[in-house]
Amino acid sequence: MRTDAYIMTAHTECAGEMLEIETVRKAVKSINKLNKLKERWSHTTLPRYRVTLHARGPRAEYAKALGKHARAFDRELPMKFAERIDVYIHER
Repeated sequence: MRTDAYIMTAHTECAGEMLEIETVRKAVKSINKLNKLKERWSHTTLPRYRVTLHARGPRAEYAKALGKHARAFDRELPMKFAERIDVYIHER
């Protein structure tokens, strides 16, 4: 594994996995709020986190369908074409 930030892979057709992503986002939001409140009382800096989603799927197929070069989506596949989504939590 290249990074410690990776959390999970979710399939876009699975409603349960999409709800899991929302649960992760809400949990990170709550952690950030709590850390902000704790900073006021303890006068120390606590970490904040952010959730990033990366779309996964056949890039060349969708690029060609849109009339673009086959390697147009090499860097990042648009989320609307995702078959799977990788979830990461990064420290800000």
